[in-house]
Parts: sequence; structure tokens; C-alpha cells
Amino acid sequence: MMMNNKNRLVRPGTLVEGLEYLLNERPEALAEPALVQVRFIAYCSSPAFVIVSNGDGKLRCPRDHMFLRA
Repeated sequence: MMMNNKNRLVRPGTLVEGLEYLLNERPEALAEPALVQVRFIAYCSSPAFVIVSNGDGKLRCPRDHMFLRA
């Protein structure tokens, strides 16, 4: 199946404070992605995790679950 370019997800090299990204809340390999728009707040002391705001508050999530729409 061909993927439409406007729906392609790209993992950003660097996250920029204040910009909006997509967070995949269902990262399991076979699961359909559950993408939620979040705003990047800060990196954690562990580079594998970041702090984002989902509009209801802040949460800590794995950095590799963050995407941009290409």
C-alpha cells in the first residue's frame, strides 16, 4: 500500500522548545499509531525522555515517540 506523502511521519533530529509535535501514544510495532498533538517543553536529564504539554498538563514521554508530519 502506498503511503500518502502528507501523512508521512518524520522523527525530528532536534526538538525545539515551544513547537508542536505529534506524540504516538501507541508505539507497539503492529498497532495503528494514536497521534496526539503536543507542545515540546524541555529535555529531561535522560536524553531518552522529554517533557511535553498536551493542553491538560505536562507529561514525560520517550523522545522516540515524537514525530513531525512531513
